[in-house]
Amino acid sequence: MRKTSIYVRILLPALIIFLLLPPVVYGVFLVTARRQAEQDAETELTAFQEQAMELANDYLKADMANDPEQTRRFLQGISRLVRGENGNARLLLFADGHSLIYPYLEEEREAVSPLADRVARELSAQGNLMDAFVFRATAGDNEYLISARPSPVLTKRLTHIITYCPVSGIGAWIGEAGKTVFLISMAIAVLLVAVSAFTAHSITRPMRVLCAAAERISRQDFSPIQSPFPLKEPEALRLSMNDMSQKLEKADRAQKTFFQTISHELRTPLMSIGGYAQGIEQGVFPDSGAAAKVILEESERLTNMVNGLLTLSRMDQDTVPVQLSPVHLTDALGEALNRAAGLALKKGIQLELQLSDPALTVCADESLLGTALDNLLSNALRHARKAITVFAKAKGNRVMLSVMDDGGGISREDLPHLFERNYKGENGHFGIGLSITETAVKKCGGSIKAANRPEGGAVFTISLAPYREDGKDNSRG
Repeated sequence: MRKTSIYVRILLPALIIFLLLPPVVYGVFLVTARRQAEQDAETELTAFQEQAMELANDYLKADMANDPEQTRRFLQGISRLVRGENGNARLLLFADGHSLIYPYLEEEREAVSPLADRVARELSAQGNLMDAFVFRATAGDNEYLISARPSPVLTKRLTHIITYCPVSGIGAWIGEAGKTVFLISMAIAVLLVAVSAFTAHSITRPMRVLCAAAERISRQDFSPIQSPFPLKEPEALRLSMNDMSQKLEKADRAQKTFFQTISHELRTPLMSIGGYAQGIEQGVFPDSGAAAKVILEESERLTNMVNGLLTLSRMDQDTVPVQLSPVHLTDALGEALNRAAGLALKKGIQLELQLSDPALTVCADESLLGTALDNLLSNALRHARKAITVFAKAKGNRVMLSVMDDGGGISREDLPHLFERNYKGENGHFGIGLSITETAVKKCGGSIKAANRPEGGAVFTISLAPYREDGKDNSRG
């Protein structure tokens, strides 16, 4: 399926709309302007007609309606009225028998003769209808808007007062105005198309830059996008991509360092195992039992390292099932201390468990919590001098587990990096134990932090949610 660019998708509909705008505006203007003009013309005809009606009332009194002198004076008044300012309105007067009595000059009568005949036929068709009416009629080459009204005075000398105006005159100025409207709307459409093109470009340009940056990141080029964007959304996306790029670069460096470190750590026991095995084979070592002991120790070290790597890999891939359930700390901590007791006895280190409440229960995965405690105790046994204390207490809506030793503490340089993968502090083993611990604690919905004790030694504190039967405090934190 062929894809279209954002620029085309935005600009094309706008272009179509703006191209249709001038003819639509032009057509709407013609229709509405003509309708309004005809309404205005009809109002003008009616007003002119009212003035003629007033003259008829003034000069053609009922008792003198058939007086020739009164009729003459009425027609003179009509002549003055017609010569006044009445816009496009014109006047016709009909007497009995639909005979035209105004205009009375011969040349004017000949000019309006086609229209007068057409009006006379319409009056005949209306019969004895005494109401005013408006109609359109064509006479000669022109079309007219005509308003007919019976005379207000009953007399044979004046039966109907007719006002009219040519429709072509109305259409002429509308046509000229329509051309102006069309040109103005065309100019507006062109301007709007230009604005739409600029707007579309202002949107698509950041998209092109962001797409290019994403392509660079796919090639492991993590250089940030330097130039800010004026629009809020693309700028927010730029900042997010820069942040993502930094994190990916950091992860990439950490991964490379991790593999380099692990390769080195794996090579050392493998070389030891190979060297001692070759010595036994060639009979170099007079005491093969001592050489075999070294091989077993290095094999155990290698096994522990591989198991740690597999555990960390399964956690990263979410293949380790997490089952949050109530874990009684008295049992969990007691079992962890029992597992560490042998090594502690060998090193002469005392293990102590302190619980503020023997009934303390947390919401966690028992297996993952055990892994985290084993790693913390193993780490503490490498640094402690005489004693390790495991302490648990409730604090607010959390339960705090602390593993404390009386060793030399954590150096200021090591403290920020303790939970980073492949980072080995003083007396560290493989650089993955504390990273496994942090991952396990997070999967249990908790957090972990490290600090130095004021009286000496290090303390690692795990924060977990307490378990309650209603489940309200079992949220992950």
